[in-house]
Amino acid sequence: MASVQISKEEMLKRVALFKELQPSRQAFVDSLIPEHERAIFNVIGRGVTEDASLRPAITDARDFNFTLVQAESGKGAALHSHPRWRCLFPCPASCLSTGGITERTRSFLGPGILFLFRQGLCGGSVTLAARVAISWPFSVGPMLDG
Repeated sequence: MASVQISKEEMLKRVALFKELQPSRQAFVDSLIPEHERAIFNVIGRGVTEDASLRPAITDARDFNFTLVQAESGKGAALHSHPRWRCLFPCPASCLSTGGITERTRSFLGPGILFLFRQGLCGGSVTLAARVAISWPFSVGPMLDG
């Protein structure tokens, strides 16, 4: 593949500054349930959020999505699945990740530990930090058909 040259203006279309991101507290239906309250920041791509007003900082995303999730201690995503591969990377705090519906396993994810959810695997997370924490879920690859 040949190298591509872009202008500074083009490059700046692919820059996201956290201080300029606008979160949604109603990005998902479960966000309205007290134990699942969290702020969702779409950084790269629209993702799978259900809040049509939530705009990503970087829109040019092809089979890739990067989101920041900010949650208080004891709160996080409800059990759910997606039709594409996704990762969860808690930083700088820790969380519990739940995988599977029938066996409901729990895995401790400390800072710097990444967990990969395969397509269709149900999972959720709970922040274990004593303060508000941010995790980085992102998804890659095309969606599954059907």
